[in-house]
Amino acid sequence: MGTRQAGLVALALLTLVAGCSERKPPGSTEADVAEARARVDSERRELQERRVAEGRGTTDPLRAAAERGDPAAQTELGGILAYGELLPQDYVEAYKWLSLAAAQGNETARFRRDAVATELSPAELAEAGRRVQAWQPARSE
Repeated sequence: MGTRQAGLVALALLTLVAGCSERKPPGSTEADVAEARARVDSERRELQERRVAEGRGTTDPLRAAAERGDPAAQTELGGILAYGELLPQDYVEAYKWLSLAAAQGNETARFRRDAVATELSPAELAEAGRRVQAWQPARSE
């Protein structure tokens, strides 16, 4: 078969394939796509809820260190709250912990705090500021 003939065969095959692709494969309707997205979103929420449930106990020592004033622990706790990985997402609390760490010179906390601030409404930012002002370190035992 010559080059020209091979090209014509390829063109014929492409035309045939293109004709077949006009029909939608199963699962490609808008309703099917919406259903698949809803399933994925539901599975993500369930995974997040499991992570939060599993993480509650694992963050206790970190929270205790943050409450004693440890800037590294405050930064880590603020990050966990900002991302909602092991604890429920709470930007106001995240801002509080990151602000406390940033006040002690932690640059990572300052950067994260500024990023979290973009997610807060003016009222939430004011509340976070009140929490920072009211915070007192826990006593070490």
